[in-house]
Amino acid sequence: MQSKYKRLISDAQLYLKQQESHFFLNHLDPKTFSAPLPLPKKKIVQPVTLPPVIQEKKAPPLEPKKPAPIAEVKPPTEKINLKLEAPKVKSDHLEDVKKEILKLSPKLAIHDEPLSDHDAKRIATSYKYKNQAAPITILGFDDKREVTQFLSEVSSAIATYFDPCKLIDAQVIEKEKRWDAFLAAPELKLIIAPDYAIFEQKALMAFYREIPQKLECYLGNIPLFLLPDLSLYFKDPGLKCSLWKAISKKIEYLK
Repeated sequence: MQSKYKRLISDAQLYLKQQESHFFLNHLDPKTFSAPLPLPKKKIVQPVTLPPVIQEKKAPPLEPKKPAPIAEVKPPTEKINLKLEAPKVKSDHLEDVKKEILKLSPKLAIHDEPLSDHDAKRIATSYKYKNQAAPITILGFDDKREVTQFLSEVSSAIATYFDPCKLIDAQVIEKEKRWDAFLAAPELKLIIAPDYAIFEQKALMAFYREIPQKLECYLGNIPLFLLPDLSLYFKDPGLKCSLWKAISKKIEYLK
């Protein structure tokens, strides 16, 4: 039985193959297999011509204007002398004005010339000299280094053990003749100065006075302690001790 079915199946397959080949041969046009299919025609694209570009002409850049040359001003060759003179006023007119003023204020003083400002300037600058003063002030008239150093040491010792003390350059006050302003300092209590130098100062000697009975001397109203020749202390340093005792005694006495 199986062999019959196998034969039947193989016959059926053979039949179908024959029918399939017969179907394609009857329905397809043999021309389609003999000639190749035509290619599609290419479209010719014509180039587009653009209108020419018109370039705008640019205006040339403006050149900066050159400044006009400045004319040189030449100084005048001739000298011109100008004199300014005050208008002249008749003296009779001034006299009439004075009379009218005196009628209104008989006590009023009228000066023909302007007053000098000398006194006003002295008062205005007096503070500079007052500020130099200390309660105990040593006057220095010598520029020698050893003298200045010795007086500076005396000043430091007095400031350490007693009252504030200052060494000042007295030559400036003598030159400007302002001893009146310096001696008016309220804090000034004692002045110490070398005796050989103080008597050579003409402006300062106008304020010098002595009381022989008490063996005291003053500059104005300020007590004055005179130092002997300082060269003695350089030759014999042992004398410095006696000098310090004398200064201490004078300061204690004033207290």
